[in-house]
Amino acid sequence: MVGTRTAGEVLGGANFILPGGYTLRMPVAGWYTWQGECIEGKGVEPDVTVENTPESLANPQFFVDVFLF
Repeated sequence: MVGTRTAGEVLGGANFILPGGYTLRMPVAGWYTWQGECIEGKGVEPDVTVENTPESLANPQFFVDVFLF
């Protein structure tokens, strides 16, 4: 993976309709590493850290370097 650490906001949720027009949203699924570690709140570290800036995205060589990695 190339970029920056992911946000770690990966829990899937389900909505439950309640009386009075309210909705309750509860987490019902998560994402785990191959080692069984939940990544919620932690994120995933990239293999190569590259800041996502307007300058890097405007540079065509940036995409060549990432592709050739």
